[in-house]
Amino acid sequence: MKKCWDSDPSKRPTASEMWMTIYNRFDINRTKETELKQAEKKRLELIQLKKLGPEFSEKPHPRAIYTSRALSSLISKSSINFSSINSVSIKQEYITKEYELDINKIQR
Repeated sequence: MKKCWDSDPSKRPTASEMWMTIYNRFDINRTKETELKQAEKKRLELIQLKKLGPEFSEKPHPRAIYTSRALSSLISKSSINFSSINSVSIKQEYITKEYELDINKIQR
């Protein structure tokens, strides 16, 4: 785009250079679109063959070290009754204090 605006006409792209640039851009987009369509087709095939999807992820691989699991059950088990926290007396030594510090006054 900047080449098209050059004040020196000899530095501007020719019509054939412009056409090739535009054609290449559209060709790249067409290639990416084709790849995306192929990937989507493969994804749908895997879902139909039950090799991809929620049912597939429920059966962990026998040699898997880490497996995913829902957090909702863990969260409900560890939920805290906030009213009980408010009733706990807080010791003064555990309260964080804010100090003002002037870096320029620190002795080296």
